[in-house]
Amino acid sequence: MSLLKEVSKKDSIADIGSGSGDLAKVIKEKFNPKEIVCVDNSFKNLRKVKKSGLKAVYSDVSKKINLKSSYFDVVICNQVLEHLINPDKCLIEINRILKDGGILLISVPNLCSFHNRILVLFGKQPTTIPPSNLLNFGVPFFREKMFFEGGRHLNGFSPAALKEMLYFYGFKIEKVRGNGFYPLPSLISKTFSNLFPSFSVYLIVRAKKIKSFKMPSSI
Repeated sequence: MSLLKEVSKKDSIADIGSGSGDLAKVIKEKFNPKEIVCVDNSFKNLRKVKKSGLKAVYSDVSKKINLKSSYFDVVICNQVLEHLINPDKCLIEINRILKDGGILLISVPNLCSFHNRILVLFGKQPTTIPPSNLLNFGVPFFREKMFFEGGRHLNGFSPAALKEMLYFYGFKIEKVRGNGFYPLPSLISKTFSNLFPSFSVYLIVRAKKIKSFKMPSSI
C-alpha cells in the first residue's frame, strides 16, 4: 500500500484481516512501530503470525474485533471488506478501536476499474464480483482459473460508494490512490493508476476518524 510510508515509529497499529502477517512483517522491518497487532479469523494464519514474532488476535471481523476501544493510532484493512458478510460491522469496529484522529488505511478492489467498465460494456462479468465459488464464469480471460485464495468476493465497491461508506461511519477521506491498471504493462500502469485512481484495479484510501459512530435511530 503506497500510503504506508506515513506510518510512524510511535504508532500502535492493528492489521485487520492480516492473513499470515506478511504485510505486518514488512511494516515492522521498515518502520519499527511501537506496536503492531495482527487480527484474523484463521488459526492457521495466526500460528504463522506468532512464529514471526508478531502479536496475533483471533476475531471474526464481520462481528467483532477483539481489541481495546480508542487504542490504536493506525488501522490497516487491506483487501478485506470485499470478503465479508457484514462489512458495515467491520467499519463500526474499526471506528471503535481507533483513537480520535486515528488513521485508517484501507484498500479494496475497484468495481469501476477501467477493465471492469469495458467488460460490462460488452455484457461480460466484472472480475471484482464473481458469480461462482469455482471459476471465472462470464470473463473472457483466465476463464479456467480458480477464484481468490482468500475466498469469494461478496461485495463490490465503487469509488463513490467507498467514500460515502467511510464518511457514514465517522471517517474523513484524506487521500485516494490507485494501484494497477489493466491491461497496461506495470510501468505504464503505475503512472495511469496514480493519475486516474477511479479507473485503477484497486482503490487505496487514507481516512481519519473524525467522530465516533453512533447507529442512527432510523436504521
